[in-house]
Amino acid sequence: MRKSKKSLILIEEIEKTKQYDLLDNLNDPKKWEKIDGTEKIRLAQLFMQRGESLIQKEDVSGLASFDVAAKLAPLSKDVLYQQAATHVQLCHMGGDLLSAVDSLSKAVEVDPSFIEAWSLLAECYVLLGQKEDDFTYFTKVTDVLDKAHKTFKTLKLNSPRFYWHWGRCLTAIGVFSEEPKDFQDAIAKFEKAVAYGLESGELYFDLGNAMVDFASLVGQNERMHEAIKWYN
Repeated sequence: MRKSKKSLILIEEIEKTKQYDLLDNLNDPKKWEKIDGTEKIRLAQLFMQRGESLIQKEDVSGLASFDVAAKLAPLSKDVLYQQAATHVQLCHMGGDLLSAVDSLSKAVEVDPSFIEAWSLLAECYVLLGQKEDDFTYFTKVTDVLDKAHKTFKTLKLNSPRFYWHWGRCLTAIGVFSEEPKDFQDAIAKFEKAVAYGLESGELYFDLGNAMVDFASLVGQNERMHEAIKWYN
């Protein structure tokens, strides 16, 4: 492949000056054919920086820059994750949750040990279920988390924060379904995160809330008393 010197010079200029408007001159897939993989990653990072800059100004057009970055580096788990995270962050302002699902699915395919991507993928389905008022998305939450758990066991990975996130997803499902078992399962995941040594006031608060919700549904006052200790 014959490199484009003009493109490389422009990439270096933008890196130095942070004049992101110059990226418009590089937003052409035909020009990407003349730069190698390393330069594409550099260019993708610049588009992400542009997107972050726009979003900080509450300009949701920054989402488009993240989408360009993902096209430039379709096998970069970090680019895919950041693109998805931005869509999730702005899901009430034009962010595309289905696009985030697609990117995160690719990210965990590239790196099955990517715990944060698995967790955010599950969260996407929670948000879709809430947004669309559709329980089928919550079934996908369970499918994703079960698959992630099996993958981590195979890879001999252990993450207390994953169990915490699992509990949060189950709690959200419980709020929707009003089924005691969902809260029971959430409590079990929170307790597992604690058992594995995770210390966090937010985790304890989530655990206490799940116990209160469960107790309210089934009328178990002892669970209410048990929840109090997690708020202290």
